[in-house]
Amino acid sequence: NEKERVELTKEEIKEHQDADKTRPPAPTDNKALYQSVQSFLLMDGYTDRLPLAKRKIKRQTSFGDVTIRDYGMIIGDHPCCSYGPPVTLDWEYYERTSCSLDDYEYNRPRRRSLRQMNLNYYKRKELLQLAGANKGEIKAATKAVNHTRRQRSLTRSLLMAQIIETGLESTRRKLKRLIEEDHWKKEAHLYK
Repeated sequence: NEKERVELTKEEIKEHQDADKTRPPAPTDNKALYQSVQSFLLMDGYTDRLPLAKRKIKRQTSFGDVTIRDYGMIIGDHPCCSYGPPVTLDWEYYERTSCSLDDYEYNRPRRRSLRQMNLNYYKRKELLQLAGANKGEIKAATKAVNHTRRQRSLTRSLLMAQIIETGLESTRRKLKRLIEEDHWKKEAHLYK
């Protein structure tokens, strides 16, 4: 029985060797190998099995019309401003009429520098007053921001203490295990 298996295996090997002689030689470089595999797959209708990166896809980008939205400024709640009340964009907006990209690029104003986009305390306060915020709301927002800023500062300063505390707790647990009698022996009656 084992001899038959060996003979069958030898016969199968011989058949494969004969079949290999009729095949064209395998390409030696990776590009030729990829092209031969790709042509085989294209021949047999396997294009949907090719990875997307290997398929030749024409990529195209186009732009339509430009629509500009004007958002109002309202009192914000983030503590990132250096002094005074923060501002943020309102949810409501006013949508202007659409125009083509070429018209927009031809007529748009010059880009502002970072310095021009910076809003100091007085500009923010003026924007909020124009938006309808009263002095009481501005003062309350400033107070809330200062409180949040103090809390964050306290958290940053205590962060190192927390790391030290965690290390001390771990050391205490390890010392307790060394000093006390083996806890498995204490609780042996629970496992009987």
